[in-house]
Amino acid sequence: GIKITNGHVSYPGFDIQKFNLETGAFGGSGVTPVSISFEANRGVPNESVTMNAKFSLGTDPEFKQLRLAAVNLSGLIAEPGDGRPAHWELSAPTLEADFTAQTAALPAFAMTFAGARITGKLQATKMLDDLRLTGSAALSPLVLLEFAPRLGVTLRKTRDPKALMHLSGSTDFMYGAAGMRLDNLKAQLDDTHLKGSVALAGEPRAAK
Repeated sequence: GIKITNGHVSYPGFDIQKFNLETGAFGGSGVTPVSISFEANRGVPNESVTMNAKFSLGTDPEFKQLRLAAVNLSGLIAEPGDGRPAHWELSAPTLEADFTAQTAALPAFAMTFAGARITGKLQATKMLDDLRLTGSAALSPLVLLEFAPRLGVTLRKTRDPKALMHLSGSTDFMYGAAGMRLDNLKAQLDDTHLKGSVALAGEPRAAK
């Protein structure tokens, strides 16, 4: 196994501190538990990112195939002028990659940030030659009036105190060299519902 405690890596404009890495023994069943944690910053006062990661790593003897199981990443993001760091988390039952076939699959994932939660799935093909991503994503209902300030967005005060309270949505997506598409797009903001599709393609890119 491998164990690194309180490591420090610096690069112009980027700094990683309190880097910890621990793995189980490699070999045997081919599945190794891994845990990683660190703090990162760009030298900007009161700005930092922390991460704690745990997963099981499985590979073939030639490292051409990779499988992560029970993936859980979490941490805090602090920005200048933000009184409280935002918590983020990403979890997935499995993540599989085949470097010979240039494919990767994330059958299911859940991601949260400052109270917002997105679930979905993702698949990648031709990762090195002509990257193409397909999948779906769904945003669970959130209070937009409370969430927007966490992104540095200030919303105008509305006459109706109950306005901008409910935001949710879902879509299927595709991204590649030809552009990006959002299909089966559904969004809801309070009592307003939006359904349709969006395509961004060509130069100049146009939405339709």
